[in-house]
Order: sequence, then C-alpha cells, then structure tokens
Amino acid sequence: MNRLPAFAASLCLALPAFLAPLARTQDEARPTAPPFSLLGARFEGLFVDGPTESGAIWARGTTYKLGFEKGRATYVPLFGSRAPRGYPLELELRSLRCGEQSLSLAPPSAPQVEGARISIERSPLVETWDLEPERAEQSFVLDAPLGTGALELRLALRTDLLLREQRDGELVFEQPGLGVVRYGEAVAIDARGARAPLALALEGGEIALHVPAEFLARASYPLVIDPVLRTFAVDTSANDTTDPDVCYDATSDTWLVVCREVVAQGDGDIKCLRVAGNGSSVLDVVYAEASTSDALHPATANHRRTQTFLVGWITQPASAPSQLFVRERTATSTVQGASRFLHGASVGTRLESLDIGGSRLATANFAVVFREASILPTSNAGFFALAQSMIVPRGGAAASLRLLSSELHCTGAPRISEDSGTNDLWLATWAATSAPPCSGQSIRFAILRSNGALEQAETTVSGTTAGRDTRPVAASEGTRFFVCWQRDDAIPRTQSDIAGTVVGLQFGIWARISPVFSLTQIEPGTTLAADQTAPSIAFDGCRYLYAYSESSSGGAPRPHGATFALIGVTLSFLEGHRVLTNAAAGVAHSSVRVATLGSTGAAPGLGMAVWQQIGNGGRDLGAAHFDIRATSGGVSSVATQCPSRTLGTDIACIGTPALGRTIRLELSSVAGTPLLMVGLPMTPVPLCTTFAATCSLGVAQPAAVVLPAAGLSLVIPCEPQLVGATAAAQGLDLGAGLGCPTAVFGLAFRTTDTLHITVQ
Repeated sequence: MNRLPAFAASLCLALPAFLAPLARTQDEARPTAPPFSLLGARFEGLFVDGPTESGAIWARGTTYKLGFEKGRATYVPLFGSRAPRGYPLELELRSLRCGEQSLSLAPPSAPQVEGARISIERSPLVETWDLEPERAEQSFVLDAPLGTGALELRLALRTDLLLREQRDGELVFEQPGLGVVRYGEAVAIDARGARAPLALALEGGEIALHVPAEFLARASYPLVIDPVLRTFAVDTSANDTTDPDVCYDATSDTWLVVCREVVAQGDGDIKCLRVAGNGSSVLDVVYAEASTSDALHPATANHRRTQTFLVGWITQPASAPSQLFVRERTATSTVQGASRFLHGASVGTRLESLDIGGSRLATANFAVVFREASILPTSNAGFFALAQSMIVPRGGAAASLRLLSSELHCTGAPRISEDSGTNDLWLATWAATSAPPCSGQSIRFAILRSNGALEQAETTVSGTTAGRDTRPVAASEGTRFFVCWQRDDAIPRTQSDIAGTVVGLQFGIWARISPVFSLTQIEPGTTLAADQTAPSIAFDGCRYLYAYSESSSGGAPRPHGATFALIGVTLSFLEGHRVLTNAAAGVAHSSVRVATLGSTGAAPGLGMAVWQQIGNGGRDLGAAHFDIRATSGGVSSVATQCPSRTLGTDIACIGTPALGRTIRLELSSVAGTPLLMVGLPMTPVPLCTTFAATCSLGVAQPAAVVLPAAGLSLVIPCEPQLVGATAAAQGLDLGAGLGCPTAVFGLAFRTTDTLHITVQ
C-alpha cells in the first residue's frame, strides 16, 4: 500500500509552475446586476450617545431627538427632511415651590446615562428622562416631603412652535403642515402606586405642573412627577440620506457605511451602518453626530490592527465658522469614542470636502484631508480654496495642519488613498487651476507619511489644455498608486470621460510612470457617447475596482463599475461596464464610493459600492456587494471516477478559484493511500473498465503536482494573465479495491472525477 506508480516519481508543488503556461481565455460575457440592498430605510429604534467634549448628550428615537446640556433638555420633533428647519422645544427646570415656600434648586449636575435613562441631579429632586423610540418620559423624583401644601414645578420653555391647544393635563404645540408635539399625560405616582393626574398650564413662557396638596398629604415617598413628550408628524417617510462613504475591517469582517441623514433643512446627522462582511444584513445603526448642528461631508476609514473605524464630518453652526470633528468606533460593536474637535475655519472661510485615509500597519494613524474655501471674493475678485491635511493618531490629538496646495485661487475637493499600504504612505490628490472658476484644470498630488511628514510636495500629474480635469481619486497597491479622474473635453462641457494613470517612484521622485489612459475608451462594453463622471477607486490586493456615474441621452445617471489589473504599467480589464443597481430607470444616482476587502490587507476578491439615489419621493442610499472577478470560470467536473459514486473515492474543491484567493482540494471516502494530481486538463484516457464504470485519467502527464495526501491548499497568484486559465485536478486511491487491478500499474487503485478549475 506504500508503493507509488511510476508516473508519481517527481513532485512539483509550486502552483505558478503549472498555471503560467496555460492559455488565457477572453471573457466577453456581459455581467448581470449584483445584489441590491437599500440602506436608506427609516431609523426605527432608540440610540443614546455618550457625552461630547462639552459634556452634552444626544439621543435619537424614531420620531424625535433629545439633547441634554447644562440642565437644559432640547426636544427636537422629527417632522421630516422637507421641513424648512428644526423646531426644538427647550425645557429647563427654573423653580420649585411648596405651599407658600419657594425652594432653592442646586445647580444641575452633568447628565448621567444608564441604558435608556438620563438623570440630572437638581437637589432636592432628580430630573430623569426615560426614552423609548416613540416617546420621551420626563420625571421629577422627590425622596422626601418638601413641606406642606401644593407642589408647583415651573419649567422655562423656548420654542417657535405654536401653542394650538391647552387643556388640563396636556399642551399641544403645532407647526402647521408639519405636525404636532404633545406634552402631557402628566401624573404623580407615590411609592405605593397611588396616582393623581396633574394639571398643566403655560404661563408667561413657563410650563407649570401642579401636584395637589391633598395627594401630597397622604403620599408615600419617593414620589414621581411624570409628564410625557410625543411627536406626531405629517411626513412619516424615511429621512433623506445622502453623501455615503464606506470602508472595511478585515479582522471583524464588517463594513461601515456612513452618510448624512437630513432630519430637517439645515439639520443633518451623521448616520453609521455596520454591515455584515457578506453584505447580507445591517448589524446595527448608530449616530456619530445627532445634535441640532448641521453635519456635512461624512467620511470614514479603517485601522486594521486595532479594529477601529474613524468617522469624520464637518459641522456648520447657524452663526459660527464651520468645524471639523472625528470620532473613533470599534469595528466589533456599537461602542464609540467621544467626538474630537480637530479644526475650525478661519473668519471668512468654510470647511468642505472631507476625506480620510486608514492604515493596516502598527502605526495607529489616520490621515484627514479637506478644503478650506473663502466665503466671499478676495481682493482680486476671485475665490481661493486650499487643500489641507492632518495626521490623526488613534486616541490622541491631531497633528498640526499641513498645506497641500499652494494655489491662491482654485483647489478642488481633495481625496486621499483609502489605505496607507505596505509602505505607510498616502497619496492625496486634488484638481487645481490658477484662475476662477474653481472647477479644476490639472490634477495634483502630494505624498504623506504616517508620522505627518510630507514625503513629496505638490506635484502635477496631468492636465488638459482644451477642457478640464477634475474630481481625482487614488488607490495604493503598496509600491505605487493609480490615480483616476473625470476629464471634461471642453468648456462649456460637451463630454465627460474617466482618465487615469500610474504614479510611482522614478529616480527617487514620485511621478507619473505610465501614459494617461482613457478608461472610458478602453473599458469593455462601455457606451462611448455617454457621460462618465465622479469616479471612485480601490485596490483589492490583486486588481483595481473603480466605479462612476454614467448618463446618456438625457437619462438619469446610474452607477457602473469595472475591474482591471496592471501588467507592468499596462491596463488589463477583467470586467467592464457592470451596472451596480436594479433601481427603476427614473431614479438618479450619484456620489458612488467603493471599498474592498483587500484594501486593508484581507483576502482579495470582494468589494462594496455605495451611492446616493434620488427618486421614489426622496433621497436614500443604494449598495452592492459583489465578487471582483471574471464572470466566467470556476469549477466544473468531468466524469473519470470509478467504480461508482456510491462505492468510489470523491474529490472536491473548496473556495473560489480567483486571483489572490486560496482554494483547497480534498479527497473523501479514501480506502487506501490517497494521491492528488494537478496539471493540464486533457481528454480523459481510459485506464481500465470495471463492472460499474470506466476508470479514466483526466490530468495530462507528467502532472505538475503529485502529492501523496488527501488534501492540498493552493494560493492563486495575483497575475492577471492567469484569468481564464484552466487546470485539472484528480485523485487516486492507491490499494483500494473495486477499481483498476494490479495489472495496470502494479497496484490496485480507484480514480476520482477530474475537476477543471478555471481562474476567475
């Protein structure tokens, strides 16, 4: 049973040795739309955030949000994204009276959070809020009697809502056409459960709650005074969600999608959806920012070593300069760190166009880039915009600002590569021109190191003399970058395509090392007459995934994607013009962002795209999770097994045979000594005929791999020339009966079917 046949004498275990000579086949089949999921569904539930840097706490329910700061509660009814602004009710306990005696109140403590309960000490009582998705229950708890006579609590009220109705036990506030807020159901409850309904009144801008003296005289303590706030909105549809971004954490196998949720005009929250690695479900929803400030330009990135996401945004207060904030969150749960202020705009400027780069290395740093633009024209009648960057250590303060662009006029929105790669370098890129309007004409870049150093200052990648280059993005494959951008062919614009080039080290200088490619022209299946705009790109460890919006003949823009690899500095498309949505034709799509598993050092081959879509009555998010691989290929079986499937030995291939992935060959039902063969496929050659079947050989000899084992793991190299190549794998069961007799090779054996493994 230990003897091996003569054809198994030489062993060769290197997979590239047998894959390299295989002929590549060209896949011309057009792809089908990948699974589509809707991420813009209405938030239903309760989220209570931790304290901000100022100590404020915000909570989000289904119909309201509620903030606490310095003893003041701010209740914001959610009247829908089309509400012209927010209509908060600010409530603050001002006075306490028992009988004829006015009682002093201690200064409010910082709000304390315990689950869905927020408590504020105001000795001699405690103000608590018990939160549910559809209501907020305010309570005042007294541990002991305060004197004799009736008890009166007065709360200062500030709101622009109109008082529609006032009756015993309830106040009804209204914004016509949008909805109402009810403050009522007030009741006093003593320790034995005795209850007394309470009268409510609005007097001189204050809400007065009255507890009758008769009830207090026989009450047992502690005593709870308990009104409730509810919102009833006319528009109960999902809020608009816009401006998505996405990244992936390899250790926890989760995606994070961030977006701006418009709860009213001028009031946007930053919503974070953690999605399962296979794209099958949303694991949880939290809010990185849920105050009444208008939060804009959300962005996110991942640090793999610490399983941390960084979420960033820019707030635009009503009467103050814009501010840049970030906060960390763990990739394995809903736990978030406190929000951290990074930078405020100078007088006369505003912050825009935030982007974040992550890292897979031990250095726990992120890179942040943004644009600071003038609000008013400068003295030369133009506007200026500066691209700036900051390094943000995990858990620490940000480094100082570093100016990326020296232009005094027009700098487009800066973007940064999704990950710093194995060289710990990011490429920041932006469009710039020396004259208004600030729409971009040439593509610039700078190289940043994780320690904050500027590896290389502003450098021009490419420019066009007839039209304009704008909206650049970049992805890193470790030792070089691919930069792509939108190229408009003329002013006024008549056609928009996607262009790109390779940036690498040349004689110690980072520069363009390839021609400028028109991706639109060479992408298979593309419609040349269509406009392709606003690209996004990521590297998955083997190949690049990029996506863009495409529109033609006045139709609504739709998201498309394509994959290509670099052979040297030559592009090799693996798949092109893949429609990423099955939404109705009238729905317009924009702001496509992509990320991949491999961009953070995980196994290559999977990606996710997210985008904003407008239609069906509002704005929401779409997403596609899909294989980044050829649409043909995979594993098929050729009948060479004997004696039969019931009595024979089986072979299986576990995993997808795509670039950069690992597959495993396994034999099962082995009765003797297993032998695995891998090599070139051939027309099956009969070896013998049994009572049940013909035993055949399906691997050309000599085989590239011959291994006396029942299992073999093989890593498919990241070589784009291998796509479409086919290898054959077959197993022998040496010494097993019911197959070929000893007369064939001197040893009885069975054969398995032959697997044809085509690289995708």
